[in-house]
Amino acid sequence: MESRGEGGGQYVRSVDLSDGVSIAKIYKLGDHHYRAQGFADGTSFGSIEARPDRPYAAGNLNGMYTALDNDGNVVPWIQNGPQAVLRNKYGVVLGGVNYHHPEIATPGLKMTDVLSGRPTLLDRRRTGGVTPRSALFPKLPKGCSKSACGL
Repeated sequence: MESRGEGGGQYVRSVDLSDGVSIAKIYKLGDHHYRAQGFADGTSFGSIEARPDRPYAAGNLNGMYTALDNDGNVVPWIQNGPQAVLRNKYGVVLGGVNYHHPEIATPGLKMTDVLSGRPTLLDRRRTGGVTPRSALFPKLPKGCSKSACGL
């Protein structure tokens, strides 16, 4: 049984995250002070921390939104609407774009024409071919207004 995590704290439990693969290990660091540390295939990819002076924390852990309160409660979710997630050869998320966050500079992804209902993904990573490459996202489902689909 695990007792201490990176950065200390007493292990409390593990929570499955929304992608069905990743987990968040919850550690109690003190009274009303918790950390959620995200893992995929045994590798940590980030953490968020809630404490008495900041009772709620939220972050993007491995392409999923995760919220933590200072009682150790966790709520994970994946945002509605089209998104593109860039993973390395081991499946670890390097970054992603969606309607609310249309660009991530480090891996070179950008979503254009966001409000058109049919955005384009630009991929500026060098692969020996022409850069940037582009691909159309699928159209919004019929009857799905931007506001009703969380966009």
